[in-house]
Amino acid sequence: MTDYKKSAKYLLNFLDKFKLEIEDQIQILSLRPKLNSTLQSNFDGDFDFLIRETDFQKVLEILYDLSKNLGINFELNQRAQNKKLFTFFIEDIDALSLTLEFWINIEFSCKKKRFFFSGQDIYDAIEFYNTSAFEILSLLFITHLNHKNKNIDSEENIFRFEFFLNNLSKENQTPQNLNTISLLQKTRDKILTKQDANIRALKILNNYQIKDSSSFIQMLTYFKYRIRNKFLNLKKITPIIGPDGVGKGSVSEKSLIKLTKWSSFRFKQLYRLKLFYRLRLSLLANSKKEPKNKSDEKIGYYIFIVAFLIIRALCILKSNRILLDRYFTDYFASPIRYLAKNKSPAKLGFYKSLLFFTPVPNHTVFLGCSDASLISRKNELPIISVDYLQKLNCEFIVYKKAPKVLFISTENQTDITSEVLFRYLKNNK
Repeated sequence: MTDYKKSAKYLLNFLDKFKLEIEDQIQILSLRPKLNSTLQSNFDGDFDFLIRETDFQKVLEILYDLSKNLGINFELNQRAQNKKLFTFFIEDIDALSLTLEFWINIEFSCKKKRFFFSGQDIYDAIEFYNTSAFEILSLLFITHLNHKNKNIDSEENIFRFEFFLNNLSKENQTPQNLNTISLLQKTRDKILTKQDANIRALKILNNYQIKDSSSFIQMLTYFKYRIRNKFLNLKKITPIIGPDGVGKGSVSEKSLIKLTKWSSFRFKQLYRLKLFYRLRLSLLANSKKEPKNKSDEKIGYYIFIVAFLIIRALCILKSNRILLDRYFTDYFASPIRYLAKNKSPAKLGFYKSLLFFTPVPNHTVFLGCSDASLISRKNELPIISVDYLQKLNCEFIVYKKAPKVLFISTENQTDITSEVLFRYLKNNK
């Protein structure tokens, strides 16, 4: 899909489908309307949404499902403190991409100090005080103008003032509603400075029990996150995750041909150490008669412990960067490949502890495709297991705040998907 107009409309159609899908499942608010006077303007800047932090995993799962079926790729960046940034594209992220930002906290400034509002508090205020979402969003827009020192007279901000004023004028005219309308008008007409308007907006928001939090507390949390990224995360290893049959091998092979400083490595080599592995299998009944993959599903704790100990050594022993063909999450549930009739996969006991101690890669590659495509290929896993592993991988990405994730839909041709992976790995720093 190289035609610009066709690709642009396809991405916008994807955005519309996402909005319909998400609104049926969780609460989501568009923070500020985007002025899209031309087709190109949709791809300049970003679309901003406010969500509860607890809803982010559902957002990721919905975006994954839509993307894998529609042949759309995306990058997820979780390095910022208060937002999750998605960049969606089809072939080349630099040629045409759609940016969505999901804010879990809203940043603002007061007296030259940085603070934030909890997204949860904002939703609670709308629910418990029975106030209008447009009123809260209007006040947040005023704080945004001050925080980012925006030009009030820009075409987009003029459009936003009119948008909020028009929507507020259609609601019941309560004293609070009229107060917010007046504040918007005075800010737009520069009767109030951005700083004075900001202080008044913050006062109203505080009246709704939307309390500001000091950035100092957040800085400590973020400092811990950055320390983990720098000293504890896996830097040389990039796992490529996704269901068996999705095309990890073929896509990786084509990409690595052009990358001299990269090599592939099988996760199974981390734990199938001859002596210890044979000793562990000897304790299982029927281990000599059944496939190794089936036996492996019974020794998840052994796999975790051995792989956990060896993977750090791998970073030291290998001079090249490593593309790992799967990850710990593939072994966090049992059974997966060999389901008994009417049985579903189940997480291992102490799952939360295993997840807590799992090392985090700075870069992760996540592959997916439609169920129909998966069935037509190797069909190695029951679809119920595919869905279960998908949720485990999404939970890992969210819970561990994996800094950078590339999702690739293998609904596209192998040449396209391998080129997407090649570019990502080449820029992997």
